[in-house]
Amino acid sequence: MFYSPKYFEAHFLPFLKQKKLIFVINETKVAKLSTQYVGERGVHFVPTPSSNAGEKYHQIKKDIERTLDMCKGEETVLIFSCGPVGKVLLHEFSLRGVQGIDLGEAANVLFEDTRIDHLV
Repeated sequence: MFYSPKYFEAHFLPFLKQKKLIFVINETKVAKLSTQYVGERGVHFVPTPSSNAGEKYHQIKKDIERTLDMCKGEETVLIFSCGPVGKVLLHEFSLRGVQGIDLGEAANVLFEDTRIDHLV
C-alpha cells in the first residue's frame, strides 16, 4: 500500500499531521525530509548511518529516548526507515506504548519520488 504513488500523502499524512513526529531515518534522507514534511507541529529527526546502523544501535536508542523526553505530553509517532535496526527498535518502543511505523523501502517513494510498486 505504501508503495503506490501518493498513497502515503492521501491516507497517512493527514493523521500524522496531528501528531509529534520523530523520524528515525537514514542520514542521507534527513535534508530532503526536513524541507518536505516539517509542519505546524514540528518534526524531529534521529539520523542513522546509511549502512551498518546496527553497530550504532545503542546510540540510536539513546537519541530516540532523548527526543521522546522532549516531546513528553504530546502524541508522538516514531517513523522508521533505517533497515533491520529499525524493526528491533520499533518493537522495543511499542512495548513501552509508543506508536511507530516502519516505512522500509516506502521511504524511497516518499522522499525520493522513486517508483517501486512494480516490485510488489
